[in-house]
Amino acid sequence: MSAPILRCFATAGRRHGLGHWMRTLAIATEAHARGWEVVIHLRGDHDVRRLVREELTDAGLTVWRGPEDCAAPADWVMFDTREPIAADLSRAREAGARSLVLDRIDAVDAADLTVLPNLHSQQLDHPRLVQGAEFCVIGERLRALAADDPAPLRDRILVTFGGADPRGLTGASAEPLAEALRCRFGADAPPVHCVLGRCFRADPALLQRLAALGWRVHAELDRTAMGLLMRRAGFAIAGFGTTVYELACFGVPALYVTHHASDGPDARRLEQRGLGALAAEGSRFDADAFRTRLDQTALDSTWCEHASERARTLVGDGDGATRIVDRLDQAA
Repeated sequence: MSAPILRCFATAGRRHGLGHWMRTLAIATEAHARGWEVVIHLRGDHDVRRLVREELTDAGLTVWRGPEDCAAPADWVMFDTREPIAADLSRAREAGARSLVLDRIDAVDAADLTVLPNLHSQQLDHPRLVQGAEFCVIGERLRALAADDPAPLRDRILVTFGGADPRGLTGASAEPLAEALRCRFGADAPPVHCVLGRCFRADPALLQRLAALGWRVHAELDRTAMGLLMRRAGFAIAGFGTTVYELACFGVPALYVTHHASDGPDARRLEQRGLGALAAEGSRFDADAFRTRLDQTALDSTWCEHASERARTLVGDGDGATRIVDRLDQAA
């Protein structure tokens, strides 16, 4: 009997970030470990293709050209992207493949299964939709690091705006954060570690600014190195997305900034549900409002303590990839 085939359609890169790809990677890795044949159809730049080759060496990799790719043989096709997919879903259905859509609801009536792998989506009732913390997807290496040291030393601050930082939020937030830390801690401020993602091409002027602030800059970290930084963070400033859930797995209080204007309602909903806090909306970043938000949250030790406890509890075990592939297995 031939192995079932999973075709993963994802968008990632400098303009889109890496969250879609990291979630696709975790699910594809789980399916591959169960004997599935995995093919990655990717829209992204050279840096993302290189990352795919490094992380999932045994999978097929091709460019996602359009709906015609969904006519190739498959048991399931999976989409993790913000791009339009109506034509792709239709072509997959015509070819006899089942379809899984992640983190969006516009295709809920067309897809065989929709998964909202987060806590920030509205609660919906649909026979082909599942959602919530049990489907949060956090990579195995990060989950292992979080479990290995449940009470680590928290001696630094982490700044990370994802794999690409398409809105330049690292630069926008740097001086307001540095000034807030000086006002709060003076010369005893904890060190700031700033991660520039795999698709982040920082210009020399930004690197000089960060160096002048005394920040430690890390570029192109692998997931283990990133997890070790997360584990030591007292709090983190992060882009709104999968990173917030990864930080929660480590119990790190997160202040998040949205990359897309449409993410505002979801980010506010996530704060209302108790996971971290919305620091700013990136499309209209206001340095003064950002500083005020820091004082209300991350610079308050009581808030940090409670936020850390809530984060671990709310996100659960992060093993959503296993539960998602369980559902694919049941129907394959």
